[in-house]
Amino acid sequence: MLEVHARSGVARTGEWTFGPYRIETPNVLFAVTTRHPAPAHADLLLAGAPLSDERPVFVDRGSIYRPLLGDATLAIPADAARPAVLPDLERPAAEPGPVVVATTAKDVEAHPEAQVVAIGDAIAYLRRPKAFVAATVELRRAMGYARLLYVPGLAVPGNLAILAYSGVDLVDSTRVLLESTLGRFHTRDGSWAAEEVDARACACPACAAGGAGKDL
Repeated sequence: MLEVHARSGVARTGEWTFGPYRIETPNVLFAVTTRHPAPAHADLLLAGAPLSDERPVFVDRGSIYRPLLGDATLAIPADAARPAVLPDLERPAAEPGPVVVATTAKDVEAHPEAQVVAIGDAIAYLRRPKAFVAATVELRRAMGYARLLYVPGLAVPGNLAILAYSGVDLVDSTRVLLESTLGRFHTRDGSWAAEEVDARACACPACAAGGAGKDL
């Protein structure tokens, strides 16, 4: 259940209740790896397997070609690898659950039980802002405003505000983690090469270990 506290256009702040959890939105799913624990202040976690953590964990099931197993209350269905530019490509139907991966309105309509709608193949919109707007509008019209819109793989500190103002409720830290391994340092003002920035300016595990994602 989602309780909206304030609105500005399509942006909103609120509180999402799921079982025993009460989560403020918008919010970030912090990715957890074996060498990269989530920060203590994280409200939501993203992992490839269930964790022994009291916080809610979204478990990514991976791809249908190599699905990840294990019980999870908040499971992100295995990706069917259907590109956004091929919306009519047939793929196996996803199992019912609280999260649905959607690229078209039909995907949303097929899962009225889902409380979270994740945009499929979201990274393809990184350099296609007009297509991203069209996709979010289509999905939002299909899902309504009582469910959460999750955009994986796109968020960095520099675009968090515009994503929230676009009506996005959930994002994750995966792009920042990936680009740190490529020697990029992100702040809310943009990104720079790691050698141009004092790594001590950030206390996250990747930077604290020497920058450029050396601890990932």
